[in-house]
Amino acid sequence: MKNLEAKKKINSNQINTLVLEKRFISLKILLALFIAFAMSLIILIGYSFLITYTDVSDKNLSLVTAVTCVISVMFAGFDMGKIFKSKGWFWGIFIGFLYYFVLNIIGLLAFNKILLTQKNFIDFLICVSSGAVGGIIGINFKK
Repeated sequence: MKNLEAKKKINSNQINTLVLEKRFISLKILLALFIAFAMSLIILIGYSFLITYTDVSDKNLSLVTAVTCVISVMFAGFDMGKIFKSKGWFWGIFIGFLYYFVLNIIGLLAFNKILLTQKNFIDFLICVSSGAVGGIIGINFKK
């Protein structure tokens, strides 16, 4: 009888541990996504100040946004790779997909339409590939 109670206790402890691990994973994913968007915001605000207060033109805006996406998502993928320590490519692609998805939701709310163009597909590929590279680098990074 005591063995059965001990097994039930271990199983409930294991369930509690799994629930906490899932919450931890969700929190880390949200944190990495937040950091990626914060980095994007800082870079783009800096570029907007350059455009406004200097002679820099806005003709390179699409290049700057693409580079901003690469830097932000690569950093988030790097962070995910360091956190999970395995399958960095998967976690990087996952965070790149989430970044792209949230960015499109923001665009949908701002402009009230969804654009399915070749440029959007290229942006998607940039996000997921940057995340994958960042995740691979993250799992191979020594502390």
